[in-house]
Amino acid sequence: MRAATSPILQAYLIVAMFLGVVKGGHKWGNQGVQIDESCNCSSNATWHTDSTIKTAGPPLKIIPGVGSSHDCCSACTKYGSFCLAWVWQVSSLQCHLKNDSGTVASEAGHISALCNTPPSPPPAPPTPPPPTSPPGPPTKQPNIVFVLTDDQDALLNGYDPEHGVAHMDQLNTRVRANGALFTRYYLAYPLCSPSRSAILSGRYPHNTGFATNAELNSSLWHPMQEASTVNVWLQSAGYQTALVGKYMNGYHGGNGKWATYLPAGWTDWYGFQTVDFFGTQVNMNGTSTKFPADAYQTDIIANISLHWLRYNRDRTRPFFLMLTPHAPHEPYTPAPRHAGTLQGLAQRFDPAFNMATELQQLLPGRLGALPEVNNASMNNIFEKRAESLLAVDEMIGNLLDEIEAQNVMNNTFFFFSCDNGYHLGQHRLPPGKREIFQHDINVPLIVMGPGISPMSTISQIVMNIDMGLTWAELGTAVPDAAAPRPDGRSFAALLRNDGVLQDTSGVPWVARNYTLHEGYQSCEAGHGEGSACSHVADAFSEAPLASTSQANASSDVPDYSGLRLAMDAYPDAMYVEYRDGGKAFFNSTADPWQTRNLYSLLADEAKTELHTMLQAVVNCSGSACP
Repeated sequence: MRAATSPILQAYLIVAMFLGVVKGGHKWGNQGVQIDESCNCSSNATWHTDSTIKTAGPPLKIIPGVGSSHDCCSACTKYGSFCLAWVWQVSSLQCHLKNDSGTVASEAGHISALCNTPPSPPPAPPTPPPPTSPPGPPTKQPNIVFVLTDDQDALLNGYDPEHGVAHMDQLNTRVRANGALFTRYYLAYPLCSPSRSAILSGRYPHNTGFATNAELNSSLWHPMQEASTVNVWLQSAGYQTALVGKYMNGYHGGNGKWATYLPAGWTDWYGFQTVDFFGTQVNMNGTSTKFPADAYQTDIIANISLHWLRYNRDRTRPFFLMLTPHAPHEPYTPAPRHAGTLQGLAQRFDPAFNMATELQQLLPGRLGALPEVNNASMNNIFEKRAESLLAVDEMIGNLLDEIEAQNVMNNTFFFFSCDNGYHLGQHRLPPGKREIFQHDINVPLIVMGPGISPMSTISQIVMNIDMGLTWAELGTAVPDAAAPRPDGRSFAALLRNDGVLQDTSGVPWVARNYTLHEGYQSCEAGHGEGSACSHVADAFSEAPLASTSQANASSDVPDYSGLRLAMDAYPDAMYVEYRDGGKAFFNSTADPWQTRNLYSLLADEAKTELHTMLQAVVNCSGSACP
C-alpha cells in the first residue's frame, strides 16, 4: 500500500518540478538549477558572494532567470528517497526563506540561521493504515502508457518518411520499430474534447453530448458520464491511474472549481488548468500550482510523469499513465532548444493541397468556392509544428528509459496517438480540423507491448471509441453495468500475435465494414468556443490566416454526418451528407486524398442505399453502432 504523501513532500514535488529533477538532466530551456542524487546544487546556478545579501553563512547559489526575479539555493538535505531543496527568492538583493507552503518568510535572519546550521528534517509522513493483507507479488495485469498529442495529422506522423516526416527519433526507432502501426485508425469527430471524451468513454459524441469544445458543463459528459470511463474501470480492477496534461477544453481557469476539482477514477491527477506553452498552471491532486514563466509545457509533463514513476508508483499494482501534451497545437510553439532546428522543412505535397478549381468546385456548398491558401504560410506552420513535437519525442525516450530501468517493459503496453488530425491547405482549407476528410479523421496510432510483432502493420478498421474498451480488456476491467453501454469495441485481439481473433472471453472479434463520423462546426463560429454557438446556424468559419489572401475568405462548412466504408459494394469509400443538403462520395481506392466528388455519378439506387445506411446509425447507441 502506498503511503500518503505529506504536505511537505507535496510541496517538495512542486519545488522539484521547478528545478527540473528528472532523469537525463532536463531543465526548463537552458536555465534553472538541478539537484543531483547527492542533493548538491549544480548546473547553471552561480555562486553569489555579494555582501549586500544579508547572510552570515556560506555564499548562496543564484539561479538565473527563474520566475519573475531570481532564486537561490544554499542548502539541501536528504529525506528518505527524496531530495529536499531549500529555495529562496531574491528580492532587493536579499534572500528570503520560503516556507513549506511556498510563502516568503518575513525575516531574512532565517537565511542566516539556515546557512549556519543544517535544517531540521521534515516531519515523517502520516503512518498509513495497516493493509488488510500482505502485499502479494506484482500483478500480471499489464501496465498501460498512453501518449496523446494534440492536432498531429498523418503527414506530421513523425515516423514515416515515405508519407510524412520521420523526425521523432524515439517514436520511430523504439516504439514504431518494436510495435504495430494501425493504418486505418479513425476518429468519430476530429476535435479535441469530443475526441478525448470518446476515447475515455467509448461513446460517440452524439451520446456524450460533447459536440464542441465549449460543452464540458452543458454536455452529458460532466459530471455524469465522466464517472464511467476507462480510468474508473481500471481503478476498480486494481490499477493505479494518473493523468498528466490537458484533459478537456473547458477544464480551464486559474481560480474557482477547476483549481481543486478531481474527476473520478484518477489515483493521481495533474490536469492542466491552462494550456499555455510556458508557465502552465496545473491542478496537482487538488492543489493549483503555476509553474515558472520559462517552464516549457511538455517538459513539465515529462518531469511530473518521471517523478510519478519513480516515487509515486505502487510497485505492487499495475498502472495506467495518460500523458497529454498540447503540442503540436496552435500557436505551434516549440521548446526554445528546438526552435529553428528544422528550418526549411516543408509539408509533403499531396493531391488535395490547393486542389485544381475544377475539382474544388465539385465539393458541396461553400467548400467549392474556397480560394487557394498561401503555400509559404502553410510550410512555416508545418515547420513549427514539427519542431514542437521534438520535446514530445524526448519525453517518450525518457519514459521508455525509466520503464526499462524499472524492469517492467515486458509487461507494459505503450500507445501513441492524437486526438484529431489537421489540414494545412488540403481542400484549400486554412489551418484547422473538424472535417470528415482523411487528413482530419485518419491519424497515427502505434502500439508496442507484449505479444505485438515488431514493425508490424494492422489494416483492420479501429476507432477512438474503441480505445478505452481495449485497455479495459487488456487490464481485465469491466465497464460500469449501470452506465450506458459503450458504442465501441475492444481491438485487444488484434494486438496478440497468436492468430486468434477473439476476446478474452472467447467471443470472436468481428471486423468493421464501415464507420460513422459526425461534425458540429456551426457550434464554434469563428472558433469562439461557444460564444456564437448555434445548432441552428448553417455554418462556421475556420480561423483565417492573417497577412495572406485567406484573411477575409470564408471556409464555412455546414454540419455533416458520414460513413467511411470498407465493404464488398464499396471496398474503400467515403460518403457524407451536409446539413445544407450537399452530398459527397469519394472512391478512396482510386482517390485516397478525396479530391474528386463522384456523388453526381452514382446510380439512384446507390444514393438511396447510402442515405438509408447512414440514417440507420446516425443516432445509434451501444451495440447498434458500427
